[in-house]
Amino acid sequence: MTKLQTLPLTLDMVPAALPLLRMTQPHLSLPEWQAAAARLTAGEGSGVLTLATSGGQLLGIAAWRVEPHDRHGLALKVDPFVLCELSGRAPGRERLCAALQEMAEQRGCDTVLFAPHSRGLFRPALTEVN
Repeated sequence: MTKLQTLPLTLDMVPAALPLLRMTQPHLSLPEWQAAAARLTAGEGSGVLTLATSGGQLLGIAAWRVEPHDRHGLALKVDPFVLCELSGRAPGRERLCAALQEMAEQRGCDTVLFAPHSRGLFRPALTEVN
């Protein structure tokens, strides 16, 4: 079984991440993505987390930023969240979501917020709202 690891995006990984991003943004060009990645990775309040195999193949990417939210306090906002995974057990999704939750806690965030168009990130029991 291939071991999955989460790693911060480095600028040398940017070209390899473009095919993943094109799953949600088909017209994104490499120069546009390079500029966005440089902005996201330049500061403390934002970044890009990747999911990769032990051999370095990128399977997922999640861009994040820390922002105040009027209803949820300080939030780790994630957009985009893109994952290429065929397993119904979703070990990649679970690993990437757990890493984002850990990052949120380390940064003092009260919640992790995904873009409204994100689907299937958590099992139904975890997304139920009372």
